[in-house]
Amino acid sequence: MNDVEEDSMKKYGFGADVGGTTIKMGLFETDGTLLEKWEIPTDTSEKGAHILQDIAATVHGKMVEKDLTKDMVEGIGIGVPGAVDKDGVVHRAVNLGWDVVPLAEELERLSGMKVKVGNDANVAALGENWMGSGKGYNSIVMVTLGTGIGGGIIIDGKILTGANGAAGEIGHMIVNEQEIEACNCGHSAKDVCDCAKAGDKVACDVINQVFGMLGSTLAKIGCVLNPDVFVIGGGVSRAGQIIIDALQEPFCSQVFHASKDTPIVLASLGNDAGIYGAVRMLLS
Repeated sequence: MNDVEEDSMKKYGFGADVGGTTIKMGLFETDGTLLEKWEIPTDTSEKGAHILQDIAATVHGKMVEKDLTKDMVEGIGIGVPGAVDKDGVVHRAVNLGWDVVPLAEELERLSGMKVKVGNDANVAALGENWMGSGKGYNSIVMVTLGTGIGGGIIIDGKILTGANGAAGEIGHMIVNEQEIEACNCGHSAKDVCDCAKAGDKVACDVINQVFGMLGSTLAKIGCVLNPDVFVIGGGVSRAGQIIIDALQEPFCSQVFHASKDTPIVLASLGNDAGIYGAVRMLLS
């Protein structure tokens, strides 16, 4: 933001990160200060028809509680698990029961405020770029490791969305042509990481194999985008330095030589990255 934009910016903004079970909410000052955060259940009944009503209601409730008026609030930023086009239309969010939803238009009507919408992984990357481990960098690639693998790309401080809002879908890249099994359990990664830290050989081999593939993938991404930094987030990233160590060798051995020194760091905002990034969208 330049000085003119900062002077005209309202003091407060709301961030929402919509998941299949809960919606994380945050009230921020627009300088990035998180004032309060809370969660509400994600009501996926009737194909998610009540989700936007619930978000508008909780925002209005918080404004009453904090004695805020609409002329004090910049708006609502929201991250959702689906592809989002430039007009704020969501094109399928299976976990929420949505097909094509004009989210920005609908939530603006319900809330009476400006709304900005983005893909949840992209928005989390923007949050890390604003106030997390990517702060101070011009461009970052974030990879989130959880039940699945997500990704977000920030170039010149802005989300790279692509033609259809589907850029950054790192988890949909095929990295092992021989893999035929699909795993969606999301529970076994911590045990493997803990055993590897304790020196178990089999667990170490698994870590090296899995993160070797990810390191190789980051090298390919690095050859195309040459970001300032890679940020690794998501629940699996809580395993810590063992992940970064496993990524370094395959990355450095395969990336273009000019990019060998690109840092790979752990995300620092945790589950709050999405609400930070959602508010940051309002300011751009």
